[in-house]
Amino acid sequence: HILGRPVSLVRCPTGKPQDCFFQRHAFTGMPSSVATFETTNSEGETKSYLSVEDAKGYLALAQFGVVEFHTWGTHRTRLDKPDLIVFDLDPGEGVSWREVVEAAVHIRTELE
Repeated sequence: HILGRPVSLVRCPTGKPQDCFFQRHAFTGMPSSVATFETTNSEGETKSYLSVEDAKGYLALAQFGVVEFHTWGTHRTRLDKPDLIVFDLDPGEGVSWREVVEAAVHIRTELE
């Protein structure tokens, strides 16, 4: 579900959690297998964003310390037509994996 969608990245280039950062725009030395595209945001500013079209692009980004990929709910070619929603179930301190699974099953049941 991630190919062809705009993507934001969590990069940890040194491997240390305190050095991690969120990135959604192109960067110097970016692999050629990562596409960029421009769109205008809600404030009227034109910005360049990232999209990865094949597995090679994701492997290349791993070389730059990318540890998380956050996709938009649209494809790059249809930004005005969202077709994906993601429920990100991050357990807090003291929350068991069983409780996370129960929450996921509950969401699925409600959506069916």
